Amino acid sequence: MTRERTHLCGDLARRVAAGDRPRLVAGIGCRRGTDAASIAEAVRAALASLNARDANAATARPWSLDDIATVATAAFKAHEPGLLAFCDAYRLPLRLVPEHLLGTARPSAPTDGTAAPQALHALPALHAVQALPAALVRRAPAGVCEPSALHVAGPGAHLLAGKSRHRDVTVALAVPASFPRTGDRTMHDDPIGKPENEPRQASPEPDRAAAATASGTHAADVGEADAADAASASGAVHGAAAGDAAHLRMTQRRKAGFDRKQAAADREKGLLIVNTGTGKGKSTAAFGMALRVVGHGMRLGVVQFIKGAHYTAERDFLGALPNCDFVTMGDGYTWHTQDRDADIATARKGWDAARAMIESGAYAMVILDELNTVLKYDYLPQEEVLAVLRARPPMLHVVVTGRHASDALVEAADLVTEMRAVKHPYREQGVKAQRGVEF
Repeated sequence: MTRERTHLCGDLARRVAAGDRPRLVAGIGCRRGTDAASIAEAVRAALASLNARDANAATARPWSLDDIATVATAAFKAHEPGLLAFCDAYRLPLRLVPEHLLGTARPSAPTDGTAAPQALHALPALHAVQALPAALVRRAPAGVCEPSALHVAGPGAHLLAGKSRHRDVTVALAVPASFPRTGDRTMHDDPIGKPENEPRQASPEPDRAAAATASGTHAADVGEADAADAASASGAVHGAAAGDAAHLRMTQRRKAGFDRKQAAADREKGLLIVNTGTGKGKSTAAFGMALRVVGHGMRLGVVQFIKGAHYTAERDFLGALPNCDFVTMGDGYTWHTQDRDADIATARKGWDAARAMIESGAYAMVILDELNTVLKYDYLPQEEVLAVLRARPPMLHVVVTGRHASDALVEAADLVTEMRAVKHPYREQGVKAQRGVEF
């Protein structure tokens, strides 16, 4: 077994020294948001490590990005902008491996009582991976980069360089079982990291025969459905390469604009927030903010106008919390009471409670649910309400809900959202109000 490994090492060394070297498959894993320059730097670092341990480095040209035929990664990385930009810059095809096919390879058990030679078993449902010389194999595949590289390189693939990590990027380099000559393909410039004032030259197309060797065996070793899925995903990436590059530039511009706005937004203040419109969700959105307030341990005040005759789960839940004061006023909607004087008196009681909360300075947020309806029917003087809202404590947030927000209230508000009714199951289907949705 030792002689066999030595022979394999020597054969590979002789072929490399003679200029007959493999086209590599670079398996790459990276954290979300990693840019193309960082990925290129990690690949160069992996190649540099390979050169450092290459016994023939003095007689053979160093390994470089020219020797990479294909990039492989997991299918869930299909839309990673930095990885797509890296492949686009170096004219490299990107092959995607479905996540369920990555599997976990294990070192094979020794067959002669000696220490395991670190041969690699087949990845589940993929292909057999030949036993390799210990000098060439560092570890069994794990994560994304190693199994992706081996899978795309095809049956009998070798790990020429196992997983290496450079910042947020992992790289593994795989060698197909049989490989063509590298040829005279050269890359005269580095499309990533080149000074902006120097013109970029177009990178030549990758060796098609080498790419076919690295990727063409995929369908033979995977079930037809898996092969079709992988080919479809890969084709979609290649076909959209130009669009992906444009998308990357667009997102970079947006991020730059976002960062500028974030830097300029350097202060806090109490907001007057209005949720209005004919669509569903005005109170629901307000109580979403209520959960945030109480979740932060801040004090919340709620006054519900109109809805006093209706049971709501939010009243039971929030009202039971020690940092929430929940007051409900009203005997139902106007078509239920049909008593204007009673409605005005009830609205006044609710407003007195709301005003006390606002002026106390003890609350982080006060929600005035259905106050817009009260103002629409002139149950309260609008100018009185607006005067109190304008004079609120500097860091108090006040949320006003209900249809038909007045122009004056909208003008005074910091944030206004209008819910628009597009479809409603009550109106179109006769579905009644349901627990957990309406109350």
